[in-house]
Amino acid sequence: MDGRKLKHEVLTELRKRAVARVQSGESPEVVVRAMGFSRACYLQLAGHVSCRWLGCSGRPQTRRPSAQVEGPHDCWVYRVVVGTDPRQYKFPFALWTRNAIAALIDQRYGIRLSANSVGRLLAQLGITPQKPLWRAYQQDPARVRQWIEEEYPAIAKAAKRFGAEIWFADESGLRSDYHAGTTWGVKGQTRW
Repeated sequence: MDGRKLKHEVLTELRKRAVARVQSGESPEVVVRAMGFSRACYLQLAGHVSCRWLGCSGRPQTRRPSAQVEGPHDCWVYRVVVGTDPRQYKFPFALWTRNAIAALIDQRYGIRLSANSVGRLLAQLGITPQKPLWRAYQQDPARVRQWIEEEYPAIAKAAKRFGAEIWFADESGLRSDYHAGTTWGVKGQTRW
């Protein structure tokens, strides 16, 4: 059962009945299964069987903050995250973070969201955290294939003939394009 689709009064009554059944000696597991509640409700019923703790008579639920970003707003967020680089918006880094997206939403629409709310919004839009590809954007696939298939075998053959070892080294020991972390993009479509 999806309690979010029920009216607050109905949800309150269901919670009260569940608590009453547990307090009368019924197993929380049986109550949860019979009423179609989630595993989280089972833990609440099993550990704390007071109606107050379950929020039976609490105030009506409000919309999550990320629900405030809808329609044209979420289309804009999708286009920005999927199609642009954070540096285009004057951020000093090249990867999208939830905090950067929250700052952009606040700046554009005046809606303040937490990092968790931005994460929920991105998940609703089909955007997931992804590690950037470790490939130079200037790389020429044909040239790489030629080096792997022709040039390197010739070097390896010559090294074997002389009894030499082949070593590869980077002059600095650090990657100039290293990114520590993840960025956000369409699920299954890693870029950069």
